[in-house]
Amino acid sequence: MIWTVPNILTTGRLLAAPALALMFLYFNRPYADWFALLLFIFAALTDWVDGFLARTWKQETKFGQMLDPIADKAMVIIALLIIVGYSSMSPWLVLPATVILFREVFVSGLREFWAIVPARCRSQNWQNGKPPRKWRRLQFYSHKVFLSII
Repeated sequence: MIWTVPNILTTGRLLAAPALALMFLYFNRPYADWFALLLFIFAALTDWVDGFLARTWKQETKFGQMLDPIADKAMVIIALLIIVGYSSMSPWLVLPATVILFREVFVSGLREFWAIVPARCRSQNWQNGKPPRKWRRLQFYSHKVFLSII
């Protein structure tokens, strides 16, 4: 594994995911809410920055490609658990959280499936079994905006 700036940012984002939950153990509300929001926004920005730097500096690595979606999923899942846990299991939050979690698991399964499908079976618009980058970014950041609003 090569420690490049993008890989360090991704690793930091992965470590920030459990720190999101720790905010609620060490701080009282509403301070925990604000600190967690700031940490979530910071993690979202570093997600964009690490991808931008990796592409710009030509430092894309297999480690970064593997760890980036894991860090994203960890952040989203922990944020959803906190939101649902503090909402007293409100159906207005449980249902969207369930849909988002289902989507995360479904997309992970699709990625594994497409990784084993021969290249000749994939569409010309897909790269390494993934949809075009603009659609991946749109769906990921729409989740981050939705979670920030909640």
